[in-house]
Amino acid sequence: MDFKGAFIEQIQKILFVMKDAKTLMDAIMNNHHDAFMRFDDSIPIHMKQIQEKMNERFTGIIYLGVVEGVLEPKEPKPYIRNVIQAIVSGLLYQYVNKEIDISENDLCELVFTHVLQLLK
Repeated sequence: MDFKGAFIEQIQKILFVMKDAKTLMDAIMNNHHDAFMRFDDSIPIHMKQIQEKMNERFTGIIYLGVVEGVLEPKEPKPYIRNVIQAIVSGLLYQYVNKEIDISENDLCELVFTHVLQLLK
């Protein structure tokens, strides 16, 4: 798989999880009087592990972009990871909450295009 394909596939996976999470949160919020979920102490540990794996995956995808010559190997700009994370999570959040009217494919292209601009 090429850089763009790998990047978009990862965005689609995150979007899939966000849609499921929204469905779960909507169910909890709409039925909060009927049920209450208790989370044990292992949840934050698992969330951190998932975040680390996602960071590893994105690092691999960026490396693929360098290998393909799409990106130049260089020292990352300060806070670039945070900016990229904000763009990805912000746009996906707005999409899941129907705050932007765009197709899923166009959303993935939009995220890819702007992240690519930041990385160049």
